[in-house]
Amino acid sequence: MVALTSKPLARPVIAAVGAIALGGLSISAVAALPSQLDRSSIPLPTQQQGQAIAPNIDSILNPNHPIETRLPGPVSDREQVGVRLTNKGSVQALTVVQRLVVHGLGDFSFKIPGPAQDVTALPSSENPPGLRRGSVLWAGFSDGKKLLAARMPLFPEREASRLPINVVVDGTIAGHPMDATAAQSGSLDLTITLTNQSAQPVSIENPQADAGAVAPILDAVHATLKRNEVPRPGEGGVPKAVPIKSAGPASEEQIEAPFSAKGKLTFPSGTLSASDVTGGRVSTRAGRTTVSFGGLLGGGRPMSVTVHIKGEATDLTRPVLAIEGSPALPTPDSIAPPSGGTWAQAAASGAVSGKAMIVNLLETMWRVSRLRQFDAYLGNPDATGPATTTYSFGFAPPPAAATGPAPQLKRGSLALTITGLLALLLLLFDALYLWALS
Repeated sequence: MVALTSKPLARPVIAAVGAIALGGLSISAVAALPSQLDRSSIPLPTQQQGQAIAPNIDSILNPNHPIETRLPGPVSDREQVGVRLTNKGSVQALTVVQRLVVHGLGDFSFKIPGPAQDVTALPSSENPPGLRRGSVLWAGFSDGKKLLAARMPLFPEREASRLPINVVVDGTIAGHPMDATAAQSGSLDLTITLTNQSAQPVSIENPQADAGAVAPILDAVHATLKRNEVPRPGEGGVPKAVPIKSAGPASEEQIEAPFSAKGKLTFPSGTLSASDVTGGRVSTRAGRTTVSFGGLLGGGRPMSVTVHIKGEATDLTRPVLAIEGSPALPTPDSIAPPSGGTWAQAAASGAVSGKAMIVNLLETMWRVSRLRQFDAYLGNPDATGPATTTYSFGFAPPPAAATGPAPQLKRGSLALTITGLLALLLLLFDALYLWALS
């Protein structure tokens, strides 16, 4: 055991161990701590650290079989997450289509943690996948470029809390819950709420810092976000670490991955009239009423958006719901100087403290680093390879009409049927016997 010989060393190490106990921080994140120990600077969080605080599903499913990865070169990842909802918005089914492109010459082997119920190769896939304990296995040889593509249904009860967006639907017609199959008429009262549920606890330090030293870093991050680009430590004027005067107490903050969500609710032609909508926009085309809603969830905006629809329904069947979501950068306003201008000007005027500035900077950079987890929902075996994931939500198809059971013969009817068959066979035998004698 290594003795903690000084108080400055003890606090960050203990904090890291506590984070591991909470199941958030992986060992790889602890490697970032030594650069903090001199307390002259704090490293800005990276995408790898953002992934490290995410729950590691593979360590839960395969504690004795860690991910084995062999790659001949970089891998790009593109995923489509399709979520089917009940009338109330609960997750009923979830399927992911993942396309991985392995670059480089040589053998490859890796697994995608899933957990998947099943896996089916897409027609475009150049290799077939395997499945073991919920993990999808890929192995083969790349002659320079190899496309691996599969469709995977996941376990909806496990994914409901893991999804970045939660959907809640509350709708009644004439005071009765909306029906998935039957047409309804009467007063419609429908509310849909989208909530960003990606927040995870992150330890944010509150050190003493010189406002003039922090200001140019904030200005660089602000300018990068205004260009709709990702601020990365060590690039574009954003340093790998921010200087501090002395360490301060850390506080645990809930840090989300910001998400952009756009939804549409389309009513069949002639089924909705006198509509009153708050939190959305109404449009009509060919008699069909469409309500559009959504926005940025988190990242400087509220974590939820709600649309409320009232109107008169006439023979209304369940409307079509289509929600598209994707990870998004924090709004530049979330890190804008308090009185316009630049952070350097604000620091020179004494309008802000270095402590408040550095907390704002750390929170913003943590939000950016958390995006990686949802850019690669199932995960890219190449930790630094490009990844994009889109999320779509919609109502599950209504249940199929129930078919009646196959008609059952009564015991008496069955006996009569067998008796008739035996009589017919006897008649045929007699006819053949008489023909043979003739």
